[in-house]
Amino acid sequence: MTTLMPTVREATWNERASTLAMFLTLGLAVGTWAAALPGLKSELGLSDRDLSFALLALAIGSVGSTIATGIIAPRFGTGRSTGVSALAMVVAFALPAFASSYVQLLMSALLMGITTGALDISVNGHASDVERRWTSPIMSSFHAAFSLGGLIGAAFGGLLAGAGWQVAGQIFGPLLLAALVAVAAMPWLGSGARHADKPEITFAMPERSMLGLCAVVLFCFLIEGAMADWSAVYLATVTQSSPAIAATGYAAFSIAMAAGRVVGDGIVTALGPKRVVLFGGLLAATGMGLAVAFPDPLVAAIGFALVGAGAANIVPVVFSAAGRYGSSPSAGVAMVATVGYAGFLGGPPIIGFVASVGGLRLALGLLVVAAVLVAVGGLGLDRGGKAASS
Repeated sequence: MTTLMPTVREATWNERASTLAMFLTLGLAVGTWAAALPGLKSELGLSDRDLSFALLALAIGSVGSTIATGIIAPRFGTGRSTGVSALAMVVAFALPAFASSYVQLLMSALLMGITTGALDISVNGHASDVERRWTSPIMSSFHAAFSLGGLIGAAFGGLLAGAGWQVAGQIFGPLLLAALVAVAAMPWLGSGARHADKPEITFAMPERSMLGLCAVVLFCFLIEGAMADWSAVYLATVTQSSPAIAATGYAAFSIAMAAGRVVGDGIVTALGPKRVVLFGGLLAATGMGLAVAFPDPLVAAIGFALVGAGAANIVPVVFSAAGRYGSSPSAGVAMVATVGYAGFLGGPPIIGFVASVGGLRLALGLLVVAAVLVAVGGLGLDRGGKAASS
């Protein structure tokens, strides 16, 4: 008697394209925030310490939302969770434009963090499911769309700043584009991976075999978060660049990251996760060291570009492995992403505190150490992307 195995529905191009669009939406919002930060800092008269607390509020919201979404998304479907989270995030990222006080900015940052964490977990879990059904590595292409969105958001905001627009206009312009992209993509997402028939699934702390992945994504998230939150501020305050030029810091980072992720799936297939993480960490350390050692706008932008190229495929490698490891794609991603968001939670505020004492150059120098630790973490990965067992 022949036993029929359950068939797995293959992913469609519509599902892949709509998932790409949601990563693009997330990147647009992050790029908009990066470009607007110098203006917000100046408009509200914030110090580096003040800004670090706003970033702390954003990170706290992200961490709490990450844990909750890792539990909720598998039950309602990663596609549905992604669509709802994307629209909520666009609204939240518009709130700083209305902030007339530091307290209002803190509350806005908290809501931004909540919605960003929800979308990040939902869309990465959805992408892991689509990749599984695509049957070949495509995770880097999704993260390339995020980087492209970051580039467009930062460049758009920078252009508006250069044209003399107020901070509100610099925020609303790119976010309008983000909203249009999200709305256009929602009908094609589908319900996504769903495990409503397994109510026992809850968030779980990473097991021992996941600790290597957690360490790598922790420091890589710290670097990526610092680029989003401090690269434009670094150019505006340390190199005395104009708001339009300051936005090129994150834009250069995003261009290099997007380019690296466009070809990333082939690189991961050819080199394997171990070499991708090892060489990427070393390249990021080199770029950050260059930017800190030579505080010139052009040199710093080149350094930030090297950081983007080095970090490009590290998180996709880790998320892809985590999605395969967990009880569901979203739960697996949530395991490492929750630990990774500790980089957003502790990293940007620490940078702000160190900057208030020893200057922003010294503070960003800490990222050189973080990048080296990422490279060291790559030594513990096998070709499957999981931490090598001891």
